[in-house]
Amino acid sequence: MSMQELDIPQFSADLLDGPDIPDAPAEDTPEDEREQVETRRAAFTVDGVESATWCMRKLAQHRKRFNEFKIVADVEIRRAQAFVERQNMLIEAERAKLQREEDFFTGKLAEFYLPLHEVEPRIKSFKTPAGTFAIRQQQPEFQRDDVALLGYLKVNDRTQYVEVTERPKWADLKKVVDVTGNRIVLRDTGEIVEGVTVIGRGPKLVVTTEEV
Repeated sequence: MSMQELDIPQFSADLLDGPDIPDAPAEDTPEDEREQVETRRAAFTVDGVESATWCMRKLAQHRKRFNEFKIVADVEIRRAQAFVERQNMLIEAERAKLQREEDFFTGKLAEFYLPLHEVEPRIKSFKTPAGTFAIRQQQPEFQRDDVALLGYLKVNDRTQYVEVTERPKWADLKKVVDVTGNRIVLRDTGEIVEGVTVIGRGPKLVVTTEEV
């Protein structure tokens, strides 16, 4: 079962006893239809305990539906991940097998060709009906000890070859500043810290619904 095929839990009938409010439009909803839905949703108001209770039950149902969907989706994700892991293991096994065959047959061709090349260095390649093999000079392999190399570059003032990643230590800085308007200032000096804009946020309503 793919993610697109997961069954989305449906609301129970008792939830329909209330205002006729459509669900929020999906991302791919046409613009004209989206505007109609949003207009109907915007017209809904909570005007008392009864409508507030209905509103919270509706929200509880949405949360329940999401949680039920997520449980199924998580199972499918784990199943898909297990499948991918198995396929990757098979790929790596086949790659290792290919490498063994590459080493074997290339070695046999080298045993045949290298003596010929030593006798006549001008022979750079050898052609057969199945293809061509040739001598190619390789770039040297560099085995690096980055700790030792970094120490050498620093001691010998070659820091232009040292990569340095710098970023603010925000968690530490936040402990020593205060908010003043839309800026932050150092608590000990009152100096304004450049590069930070404070965006105030209003209070947030936290809704705790009963289990449905």
